[in-house]
Amino acid sequence: MVLICLALSAWFYIKGTARLWRASTLGAGVGTWEAGSFASGWIVLVIALVSPLHELGDELFSAHMVQHELLISVSAPLLVLGRPLIPFLWALPLDWRGKTMRYVAFQTGTSLM
Repeated sequence: MVLICLALSAWFYIKGTARLWRASTLGAGVGTWEAGSFASGWIVLVIALVSPLHELGDELFSAHMVQHELLISVSAPLLVLGRPLIPFLWALPLDWRGKTMRYVAFQTGTSLM
């Protein structure tokens, strides 16, 4: 399940960013440094969740805590800096984007403007 979620998140980000940059220009909406931040955070997720560190975390408390630190202190901030909502929306079919944005705006009580 972890591998599926990792693969889907990478696919959505790459597909959405590619669509966004094809429709505009390189770096529009999501800068290249933001895409790099997301990729770096994603790689740290893979290291923490899929590498031998994960198996070692079952045996050693110290390795388990290293996983936590990688997830909380390194990966999470990098993923947020990557601004994933924009590429994730662009990965959706065009007619779904508007509906999704309106739904999120309604649920959060924010305005689209």
